[in-house]
Amino acid sequence: MPVLAPDEPMAPAGLLVDQRPAQASGATSSGSAQGTGSKPPARLCGSAPASHHPKRIPCAGAARTARAQETELEPVTPHPPSKPSRGSAQRDMPRILIVDGNVAAANALASLVETAGHGEARVAPSGHAALDLAVTFVPTVVLLSLDLPDMSGYRVAQHLSQDPRLQNLRLIALSGSSEHRGRERAREAGFERYLIDPPDAAELDELFN
Repeated sequence: MPVLAPDEPMAPAGLLVDQRPAQASGATSSGSAQGTGSKPPARLCGSAPASHHPKRIPCAGAARTARAQETELEPVTPHPPSKPSRGSAQRDMPRILIVDGNVAAANALASLVETAGHGEARVAPSGHAALDLAVTFVPTVVLLSLDLPDMSGYRVAQHLSQDPRLQNLRLIALSGSSEHRGRERAREAGFERYLIDPPDAAELDELFN
């Protein structure tokens, strides 16, 4: 506690103030003002002038972040599923290979198949032509006559079944005979169905639908 001179009046209790900090502050301010070419120190983000009450100054980046967090996001509207294109729909349709030595009957059957919308049809007049066409056409269904001019329909079916590109191939036998023996042999050769040649529209609808 500072000692007062005998004739110096005493300040009321609680009002004694140490003047040294104020004097030091004043000296610093005056020294800065008198200096030449000097700049006041840069104020850091989050600091405040010494002459003011302590107050945090928000950074510009923090302010932007706060505004972004306060902004409500617009709801995302889901897009409806796109419809398959016409080209992709055609690729998904069955590819039907009709193998018959009677070219006129084969063409008529191909026209019936395509008109009914069962798939895309191709015609091969012989067993060798069928094996060659299968390489490029890659059929998913083969309507195969058992009586061909160059080889047996059973042999053609055997070659087609061994092709790794035709693993899901459906083999349908066409024959002019309805005997039970022929049906059993066709089943053993891997044929799925045995139809009397030529098949009618109802049989084709049942086969593809």
